Amino acid sequence: MNISVSEEFNDIKVRANSLVLRADVYKQQAQVGISKCIANASDLNNSRNYIKKQINETVEEMVKLVRKTGKPIEAKVDDVCKTKDKKSNFKIDELNSTILDVEKKQDSIVKLLKSGEATNKTCQQAITELQEKIAVLPETEPRDDGKIYFYSKKDQMLSYLEKQEIGSVSVKPNENTFEILCENPMTVTCYQHFLIEIAQRYKCEIDIEEMTVSTGNTLLKDPQVQI
Repeated sequence: MNISVSEEFNDIKVRANSLVLRADVYKQQAQVGISKCIANASDLNNSRNYIKKQINETVEEMVKLVRKTGKPIEAKVDDVCKTKDKKSNFKIDELNSTILDVEKKQDSIVKLLKSGEATNKTCQQAITELQEKIAVLPETEPRDDGKIYFYSKKDQMLSYLEKQEIGSVSVKPNENTFEILCENPMTVTCYQHFLIEIAQRYKCEIDIEEMTVSTGNTLLKDPQVQI
């Protein structure tokens, strides 16, 4: 059977058009893949920023906690120093009082000698009082050594923290973590105790024993719920 050139060309034309259409479908499919990859890249970038924010918040909370633990120790330092200051100030007041008493007795002798009214009796009395006062030198040692010491646990704490991790990064979600969807969402982990309070906005009967909590594909029977 003879096939004319025009018939053969029409067949090629039909197959070519069909192939072009299939190529368009192929490109569309590839474009779908590109769109998904772009969406994933956007999600990944958002996740990166969110996780870094979580890391920084975790670090800040740890720093805040460490600073908080230092406050009681600072207060203890203030208390100890206050007590020591009282001892030192009492000693200073005591020595100042002694010096003032000696100066008064000195002035008394000088005035008697300059007055021209001094007698053996009055001079001897003033001299005796001064002699008795300065017979024993005052105690010069402070009642407190003026020292306070702090024994830091910095090395132990830093050594411990260096061995710990504040979290972990994974390409898979944590199956032991679920989210409670409410006005104020919270996330709890496996074995972590938590309390859920359910407010009834409409009057109805609720059988707590029949309540279930959905965790994706799993239903938890008999949760401890307070109404």
